[in-house]
Amino acid sequence: KKSGASKYQQIDGKEYERSLLDLAHHLSKDGKLELNDAEKIWSAALDGLGVTETEAFTIRYIQAKFTLTAGAQKFIRAALEDWEASASGPPTEKPASPHAASAGGWAVNRSMETRGTKFKKAD
Repeated sequence: KKSGASKYQQIDGKEYERSLLDLAHHLSKDGKLELNDAEKIWSAALDGLGVTETEAFTIRYIQAKFTLTAGAQKFIRAALEDWEASASGPPTEKPASPHAASAGGWAVNRSMETRGTKFKKAD
């Protein structure tokens, strides 16, 4: 269920991708995000030519504010690390196994804006 009409949702003065937040809320109905949930969120971020800065920033927010299993944390961390290291350009093929430790080649559009951004874990 979509939480609003705008593509973006503002939280504490920052813009986040509404569709990814909505998906995370939907998938975490049991209180946590599992590995397959993290994969769905990452795949949803790949809706265009790759993961945008706003999408990566939103995924970092989700990683900090939601409860993720160890597998989900590992997957998101690897996907974001690969995203940060990637050069701009069209995405390469999705890896054969989404359970691989690295999500190599899944993302484009390196961002300096999201690097080093810290989020406090929600109480």
